[in-house]
Amino acid sequence: MIDFVLRFNPRTMIVVKSILPVGFIRDIRKRFNTNCVLFSAEFLREGRALYDKLYPIRIIVGDQTGDAKRFADLLLEGAVKKAAPVLFTQPDESEAIKLF
Repeated sequence: MIDFVLRFNPRTMIVVKSILPVGFIRDIRKRFNTNCVLFSAEFLREGRALYDKLYPIRIIVGDQTGDAKRFADLLLEGAVKKAAPVLFTQPDESEAIKLF
């Protein structure tokens, strides 16, 4: 699927929000020769996902580029609570944060 998206627009930012093994995004970036894939850890409790999206306790984005900043801004724009702390990390760090 990633190759399909990148064929149509190689600058498209692909955001992965799932449970992944540490190193997955690094490997994907290398395999597809792109930096347009980032990981964003989400912290949603069962039965409380909408509330947790609207009132995030933190936002973690596994990238430190302008695209990562724009993505975090979109998450905050959609939230009711606008003061959630935002942490920009390397992809491996954000994957580890999600797991731990």
